[in-house]
Amino acid sequence: MLNMRETDRCKWCMEYATLNPMRIFISLLLAIGMVSALISPPLAAQEDDNEPVPYSEEEFDDWLHGVRRFEIVAVGTFPITYLLSVLVYDVGRFIAESVRVGSVNQQYAPLFFAPPNKPSFTNDEQIALLLTAAALAVVVAIIDTILIETARDDSD
Repeated sequence: MLNMRETDRCKWCMEYATLNPMRIFISLLLAIGMVSALISPPLAAQEDDNEPVPYSEEEFDDWLHGVRRFEIVAVGTFPITYLLSVLVYDVGRFIAESVRVGSVNQQYAPLFFAPPNKPSFTNDEQIALLLTAAALAVVVAIIDTILIETARDDSD
């Protein structure tokens, strides 16, 4: 149970129970949306001429397949390159701060060796890490494209 006095509970109920035009309008839109969602699948199932057709070999050019592979590799490697960028930068920052102080600076220890009050990355550092990870992901995709094209040329 909530620890509300009866008068507070009544005020709360009355505040949300009042009908204003905006609430009525939104409720009608939601009701229409739900009804149309329930009706539309049976109507769509009645049409038989909309069966999907598999892609043919000639439908897309080879260069378009290459662009798609480049995109998949770049987007797929981004999380890995981001984690590696953060790891390398964190270790580098720890080493640089330890050299600056003249001894091991536990305040900037990397990863799980860090104390709870470790200084977090600034906005500029975070943007630099994201851009570095994106650039590395694109480099990996370029290397993949070069290797695929080289293998394709060797097979011809």
